Amino acid sequence: NVLESLHMVNRLAKNKYAWHGCHNLKRTLQVLKKVAEKNKYLQQTQLIKKGEHEAEPEGNDQRTELAGKDDISSNHMDISFVELPGMEFRGASANSRKDKSLRVMSQKFVMLFLVSAPQVVSLEDAAKILIAEDHVENLDKSKFKTTIRRLYDIANVLSSLDLIQKVHIKEEKGRKPAFKWTGPDVS
Repeated sequence: NVLESLHMVNRLAKNKYAWHGCHNLKRTLQVLKKVAEKNKYLQQTQLIKKGEHEAEPEGNDQRTELAGKDDISSNHMDISFVELPGMEFRGASANSRKDKSLRVMSQKFVMLFLVSAPQVVSLEDAAKILIAEDHVENLDKSKFKTTIRRLYDIANVLSSLDLIQKVHIKEEKGRKPAFKWTGPDVS
């Protein structure tokens, strides 16, 4: 599913795939970056990080911030799997909800790297953005943990492709694991 999300393979039938390798990777990443910019992934990332480093806002600021979050959540939900011309998925289970959701999550995770500066993303921040909420206390804990586990699986595949590498971010509480983009530059 991760390889499919980057258009490195496509499913022909059950247990049968066509390998494309890195041939389309740069073009796929450029398309994903444009989609991420259009859907304001950078702003979502900034809201998450801002929320972690600030005390709760007072008065009118709180209403403005919450309105901004609602806008981002509604934008976020409009993103679906990004197809490239000539690379549509025609496989037996291409419409499977599970397969599609993992491919979509893989693409969204990559999009976070492509628009972030620096290109470092923690699994916790990515999960908050992908669930479209930014306060851990408001999240369904099991959904949050499941999303982090799935992102970790995706990160392992991306690491094996040398697109990302595990790093640690220093925080007040210590170190937090994160991943840094090491793939091609798509500026």
